[in-house]
Amino acid sequence: MDLRDVPRLDAGGCVLRAFRDDDAPLVLAASDDAAITRVTTVPPCADEYRARTWIRLQHARVTDRVGLPFAIADPVTDEALGQIGLWFSGVGEGRARLGYWVPARHRGRGLAGRALRTLCPWAFEVAGLARLELYVEPHNVASQRVAASAGFRWEGLLRAWETIGAERRDMVMYSRLPSDAAPTVWRATPPAAPAAVASPARGR
Repeated sequence: MDLRDVPRLDAGGCVLRAFRDDDAPLVLAASDDAAITRVTTVPPCADEYRARTWIRLQHARVTDRVGLPFAIADPVTDEALGQIGLWFSGVGEGRARLGYWVPARHRGRGLAGRALRTLCPWAFEVAGLARLELYVEPHNVASQRVAASAGFRWEGLLRAWETIGAERRDMVMYSRLPSDAAPTVWRATPPAAPAAVASPARGR
């Protein structure tokens, strides 16, 4: 698998595409967002070199078939605005874990929801996956709403599921199967307050 295998998907108001070297400004913005660096591999307080190293890591994940990361990009300018990805390592045959993040300055535009609702059908119909999973911290109600809006179902609380920082943290699991009904309403409503803006779902 190489970068030519990462499709360009129209997500209705944004596009999903492969990461490029000129996406470093997105990584730099994410590196200043503690909500992202705490639960992903984006390095905190990155410089240009570390940002480009992280982008090369995304390319390696495609080549090594451990994941399929997408940049969430503006449909007109192609500027990278966030990330969403499918991760295959450690989850079993026919399954993938999803994660996404959008830096604070781009939140409130419905980007994560559009990306998630677009990637799921592609994962089932083209990639042939049988189950998609999302893990979200219990306090992250906004990201749980994003999951539900994309047709994911709540499965339960996983106690002390992952190490985040220096401690074991609970996670809420959501899943979606090909047989689950597709969401009927895709409209994103602007948040009324910062607390309602989705922070990252556990990602890479």
